[in-house]
Amino acid sequence: MNIALIHIGKTGGTTINKLLETKLGNYKEYHHFKNYENNEKYIIWLRNPISRFVSAFNHSYYGVNTDKSKIKNFDYKNCLLPVRLKESLHRNWVFSERYDTLIKCFKDANHLAESLSSIDPELKKKAVELMNCREEHLYKAIGWYLNNGKFIDERKDNILFVGALENMKEDIIRLSKTLGIILNPELKVRENIYVDKTMKYLSKEAIKNIIDWYKDTDYKTLEILLKNGWITAELMDSYLKYEQ
Repeated sequence: MNIALIHIGKTGGTTINKLLETKLGNYKEYHHFKNYENNEKYIIWLRNPISRFVSAFNHSYYGVNTDKSKIKNFDYKNCLLPVRLKESLHRNWVFSERYDTLIKCFKDANHLAESLSSIDPELKKKAVELMNCREEHLYKAIGWYLNNGKFIDERKDNILFVGALENMKEDIIRLSKTLGIILNPELKVRENIYVDKTMKYLSKEAIKNIIDWYKDTDYKTLEILLKNGWITAELMDSYLKYEQ
């Protein structure tokens, strides 16, 4: 059986990939593109779109603003973006010049989310532009990887398993049973290096803006997953809320 992980950014996919690549022979990871083959069985890992947005922003914010001179070894134990940060030593940007510039316009994820409905036209314009930047995780979210749900409808017979970051340990155990192999539910590849807990704060306005922004992409995809029985109504309901 040809198995592939659809690695949706900021959903715990790095950990799932690490677990699978050492156990499976015919295994592939799809990351940052959508050229899926027809003879594969897919594993999909999800996350609350709101917390995924916060993580995606913080991921970029960390990359753009971190002091690279203080990193001794460029690996996951010492930094979140080892490859990008190491490569950026030889240039003036981490992601792209424009993307880095836009990230620096916002002090945190809440500022970006609130700016999507700002009365300041220039600030709103920058927020919308950043959210539409195609090179990173703010734009490439759940809907991007799954073609806004069309992938689910077209290839539902090829979907082997759907897990969620919120149920990581339990779902890894379930995945082990599905695959007939032993996977370590305690494995953790990356550490959360964000030291300031205020970086996770979102106001009611910010939460509403994020739900509105992803309603025709991530949430549409989640509704189709729900319709096809791949996620529960309880999980779907929790994805309309944000626990801080």
